[in-house]
Order: sequence, then C-alpha cells, then structure tokens
Amino acid sequence: MMSIVLNDGSQFEGATAFDIIAQLKVLDWALPSSIEDFKHNVVERTLVMGHLILYWDATSFLYGMESAGLLVIIRKKKGVTV
Repeated sequence: MMSIVLNDGSQFEGATAFDIIAQLKVLDWALPSSIEDFKHNVVERTLVMGHLILYWDATSFLYGMESAGLLVIIRKKKGVTV
C-alpha cells in the first residue's frame, strides 16, 4: 500500500504506484488520454520549473515528482506508516 500527499493537501492511496498515477491523471487540466500522456505532461511542466524527472516505472515516476517538490510519498506496510 502506498499513499501520497500533494502540495495542496490532497491525499491519494493505492495498492501500487500505478494506481495512484491513474488517480492523478484524472486531475490533469490538460485531459490526457493515457497515463503516458499524463506523465509526459508532468515532465514538461516540471522542466519549466527547473526540475527534470527521469523515470522507468510508476514508482520511479512518483519519486521523481517527490524530488521536484510536487508531493510527499508515504509508504504503508501492514497498516503502519514507515
């Protein structure tokens, strides 16, 4: 189980990082047609802010978003926040 908190305080939780990204995709004002389009949009926006997100899977994408200051990742294991 994984949870994230966005800068605006919104919280999202999913069994996998992919589940969370699917939830975030719905919030994108550009209305991406796929999750890959969503990731591309986020990467483009963070480049404008001076951050480069390099990723190879859903988890590394969320960690890239965290390093760009867009969210905080909270991992949960067996009901305990770690």
